[in-house]
Order: sequence, then structure tokens, then C-alpha cells
Amino acid sequence: MQQPTKYYFLAPPDILPNTTLQLGQLFTSLKHPHHRLCSPPPIPPSQIQTIQSASPWEWSYDVSSSTSCDLSVTAGALAQLIPLGPDLAVSMRRGARVEFTAERLETTRFDPDKDYLDKCMAMKEVQEVLKRWKPSTLYMITGMKVAYDGTKKEVFKHSQGNHGWIDG
Repeated sequence: MQQPTKYYFLAPPDILPNTTLQLGQLFTSLKHPHHRLCSPPPIPPSQIQTIQSASPWEWSYDVSSSTSCDLSVTAGALAQLIPLGPDLAVSMRRGARVEFTAERLETTRFDPDKDYLDKCMAMKEVQEVLKRWKPSTLYMITGMKVAYDGTKKEVFKHSQGNHGWIDG
């Protein structure tokens, strides 16, 4: 059996905990973890660990992206076309930033034992996927972080500049 690989992803903020994302859930796509194969078998309470973060500071997570484009044509390139010596430049910049903050984080996790994994693999929906899709990969949620008293802030920036100069 292949060694398990850990993947981390930020769940969509509109999904409440223990609804379409829950511990023990099996799914086939890392892009769509909330599309589960079936309801997971119950997890023995002795295997579930809950960790409260009681830190004196807020938790935050930033995601940002930016794009820019600069285009310029100088007098040397245009001198063959027109007798003037123009310089032309255009620039555009665009950026977005998303910040998530929370006053408290709660981590719930479990380490599935062989009995639990055998129960999952014996489920009808899992067997159908394994027979139909070869090779197939199954993922299981073994830990979740839930943010309480959280906020989401989005900032979008856009700038555009033009420059022209004619020397003649």
C-alpha cells in the first residue's frame, strides 16, 4: 500500500463545519473536497482529538495576486517610420488581496486505525469507484481547523498610466 500523503486546503468559507466537510469523509478530487462519495462511518470518540487555540493574538491568512503590463516604444524604433522622435509608454497594474482573520481556531483531528479504514473500503460507493476508475485515488479528511469570530476582507487595486513625448 502506498504511503499516505498529506494535503492542506482552505475550505470554502460558505461551508459550515460538519456538514458537507467532516472528519472521515472520502472524496476523489482535491479541487472539490465537499463532493463526498458517501457519509463516513462513525468515528469512535476516543480517536478524536480537539485542540483549542487560546492565543493572545489573532490568527490571519493572506492571499494576494498581482499582474502588470508595461509597453513602450522609443524614438529609435519609430525613427524609420516618421521623422519625429516620439516616445510612447503604456502601463497597467492590477492586484487583489484577501485576508482572513479569526479570534479563535479549533483543530479537530483523528488518526484512522486499520479497522476504520477497512470499514471505509468495504462501503459500496467506495468499491464502485475503485472498480470503475483505475488507477483511482481516494482522499480522507483526517483533520479540520474551524475559525470562530472570523472576518474576510478583500482589496482590489487597479492602475493605468500613459506617457507620450514628441521631440521634433
